Amino acid sequence: MEQAMAESIQTRRFSMILLSAFAALALALAAVGIYGVMSYSVAQRLHEVGIRMALGAQAVDVMRLIFKGALMWSAFGIVIGALGAFGLTRLMNNLFLMLRPQMSPRLLPSVQR
Repeated sequence: MEQAMAESIQTRRFSMILLSAFAALALALAAVGIYGVMSYSVAQRLHEVGIRMALGAQAVDVMRLIFKGALMWSAFGIVIGALGAFGLTRLMNNLFLMLRPQMSPRLLPSVQR
């Protein structure tokens, strides 16, 4: 009986393992991409930072300026990602048991238990 159950969920298990592997790869690529974009952004503004420091700006003010730009782009990415996630919920519906697109995101942790 256990072997029959294992065989019946084998395809779904493989799909979930493959999906998890691609999700981990996507997360790693996103982290490297964010690092690269931030590094490039700071490198482009290096002269501006030097001039601001020479004119008497405090290091805290310069860091605040850099972090403000980073937070703006991060918020933009979060909004676009959330819209994309909610838009693709219907396509992912068949991979998860008992999950309907109209379910609240707050219910997701309780569904997985």
